[in-house]
Amino acid sequence: MHQDVEKLLNAAKEKGYITERQREIIISKAQQLGEDMSEVEFLLDDIPIKQQESLSSSVNNDPRPSSNKQGSVRKCPVCGAIVQSYMVSCPECKYVFENVSANSSMERLLELLQVVDNTTNDSSVFDDNVFRKKKSIIQNFPVPNTKTDIIDFIIALQPKALNINDRLAKSYFVKYEECINKAKLLFPDDKEIALLLLEYEKVRRKAKFSSEGKYSGATRFAVKGCLWYLIITIAFTIICFILAAIAGEF
Repeated sequence: MHQDVEKLLNAAKEKGYITERQREIIISKAQQLGEDMSEVEFLLDDIPIKQQESLSSSVNNDPRPSSNKQGSVRKCPVCGAIVQSYMVSCPECKYVFENVSANSSMERLLELLQVVDNTTNDSSVFDDNVFRKKKSIIQNFPVPNTKTDIIDFIIALQPKALNINDRLAKSYFVKYEECINKAKLLFPDDKEIALLLLEYEKVRRKAKFSSEGKYSGATRFAVKGCLWYLIITIAFTIICFILAAIAGEF
């Protein structure tokens, strides 16, 4: 059985009970990892179920300071304890917080990029300023430190680095390459990282970044101008032809 599922089950056993919500989390995790669900459900049946309201009440009555006075915090998905964001495991049930930043790294990056769009009036033709802002955000976005986080971020960045229709493809590739180098440095003998390094060589050969220069604001304006000129010329020619044909009939 996968260690993540075991940790959740062991934490629940040590606590002596489990809520319906916690049971759903364990089942969902087991399904994602391809576990034998009959075995997981068999083990869960031995753990008494406690109503979430009771657990919530105990959390609300916790004499510790409220979360907004503790800085950045999160809630343990197993026992409901309030945990400081920098802690890697829950002090109450010992549940290990894995993949926290990995699950949100790309999401947070995209949110930052979306902020630029939301605060910019003109992002269509003359969008070089927008492009520079987004490029800076991607370049300065922090690379995760843990193995799992780095792997997930690399996987999320890879398709964006290969999207030749995106002006930011090169910026994504630079960040992707930064993650690869950090993974290689921190985990030189890891098999999973070794596979990513092999994949990186393929990505490096496929990556093309012509779109960054090709679609600058001035260039795209000139191209659109030419297209409109061509459309107007064709339309004018057709109209003249029709008028000449009508005149010829009379």
